[in-house]
Amino acid sequence: MKSLRMALLVAVTALGVTAFSATAAHAQEWAIEGEELSTLGGSAGITSEDTENFKLAGEVLNQKITIECTTQTATGEILEGGLDKATVQFTGCKVLNLGACVVKEPIVTNAKTRLIKIGSTFYDVFEPESGSTFVTITIEKCALAGSYEVKGATCGEGEEEGVELVEQPLRFSEAVAKACDAADPASIALTLGGKPATLTGAAVNELTAPHAGKVFGAI
Repeated sequence: MKSLRMALLVAVTALGVTAFSATAAHAQEWAIEGEELSTLGGSAGITSEDTENFKLAGEVLNQKITIECTTQTATGEILEGGLDKATVQFTGCKVLNLGACVVKEPIVTNAKTRLIKIGSTFYDVFEPESGSTFVTITIEKCALAGSYEVKGATCGEGEEEGVELVEQPLRFSEAVAKACDAADPASIALTLGGKPATLTGAAVNELTAPHAGKVFGAI
């Protein structure tokens, strides 16, 4: 009987190791025209531009505000392991419904991202490249004048597994951020000046030379 219990224990342990190995082998990854990025040098240049104005909604000095930017651009790299890094710039920014306020521009942040999968859909988690602060936003010429740090992490919804496109969309909303926060071990939430904040908007990403014009996606 003791030998039987030992054999069962060994079998269960082996199955557990096998399952873990299978999961680890299917880590999220970028692919270009069906080939994993790890086989194509491990990185590729990427650019981004908005398809929907980005808005950051939060609270400053007990006043609910929304900062809207009409232009978002980014340059960076996708990296093997489902990672990427980018410098993101926002311009054409204003505080809605508070016309006297002026937002100092450009708003520039350096971000790192990582792919996660919820169901069959991939999401891109954005975090500060270093530390906990994405950027400091400065508001001038009104009662809310001051500098306010944007901290934490946010998340964009991409396409389903294996969908490769020349222009990969990424959509940001409160619902998307909450879905990522529920699925990911790390906290996915933003703050503006220490108060909860929400980022909304949409963008498309494209590869740059030597992969410009090629389809790519998450697998």
